[in-house]
Amino acid sequence: MSFSKELYRVKKDDYYSQERMEMLPFVPKGVKTVLDIGCSSGGFGKILKENLKCEVWGIEPTEAATEASKHLDKVFYDYFHKDLDFSNKKFDAIIFNDVLEHLIDPWESLTRCKTLLTPNGCIIASIPNVQCYSVVKDLVFNGHWKYQSSGILDKTHLRFFTKRSIFDIFSNLGFEIISIEGQNSILKGSRLLRFISFFIRDRIAPFTFINYALCARLK
Repeated sequence: MSFSKELYRVKKDDYYSQERMEMLPFVPKGVKTVLDIGCSSGGFGKILKENLKCEVWGIEPTEAATEASKHLDKVFYDYFHKDLDFSNKKFDAIIFNDVLEHLIDPWESLTRCKTLLTPNGCIIASIPNVQCYSVVKDLVFNGHWKYQSSGILDKTHLRFFTKRSIFDIFSNLGFEIISIEGQNSILKGSRLLRFISFFIRDRIAPFTFINYALCARLK
């Protein structure tokens, strides 16, 4: 299965305590049950419970699961295996906050989620944007593709996405993206991009975001 030890690279030190407040608006109001895949230490799930009064389950393949279990209703200290016992549980929302890029086969994991969603359930995801200007510039002009300890070219990333390929993967699997938003714009840090954006704002936009956040439902 895609979320197995052999197919999933994990970080052991960096962002397990992040709460990801910026992802909260993408979770529909009224959700009662949530599955947070790659829940880290449970920071985002805790926010969901406090703000939406919902039940949150988590899956976390590292020691961070111990901390997550203090905040969430149930935590699997494991991977997204076929044999995880969900006891026919269905979820109104399944969360992938910076997880899909770590999988060799994110298509299989998203396909499995179809069996875990309620009829109107949704997928919430945050996905790095490899089309970001900082990556493209370094590749095109310098021939560099340097893996880093964090960010878009995090050395633990196995898959890379653009806005278009995000739409493709979800559409091909039978999902419809109902909202998507670029986050963490680099415009402030680039005079060139700010200048170009005055003339071709729509065309330059895909190069200005570090990641995309989205909500998708089955068609």
